[in-house]
Amino acid sequence: TIKVDRSFVRDLPTDVNDCAITKAVIALGKALDLTIVAEGVETKAQERFLRDQSCDQIQGYLFAKPLSAEDFGAFAREHSISLLKKQAAKGGSPLAPPRRSKATTQQRLAAPT
Repeated sequence: TIKVDRSFVRDLPTDVNDCAITKAVIALGKALDLTIVAEGVETKAQERFLRDQSCDQIQGYLFAKPLSAEDFGAFAREHSISLLKKQAAKGGSPLAPPRRSKATTQQRLAAPT
């Protein structure tokens, strides 16, 4: 796992240097087949930039502030219920597993154990 420090995320997508560094870190992580995590995401613009660069995981106040274990349980339950309602409203089965691409499945099967 490679983490993109929040000091680089803070001024995304307006700071040219932070954009270049973040793009380079994500490209390096992808080339090494590592998971890239961006820390300190607080705005939709930052999230959009990171998603456009194919950042694997994004964390920060945009999604939730730090939570105790008890509060996290309540947050996870509420989020799950909300997600199930959205899937049902779209006519999808809330119990269906997420769709995976053929390439992803093949990579998992070929991965060393």
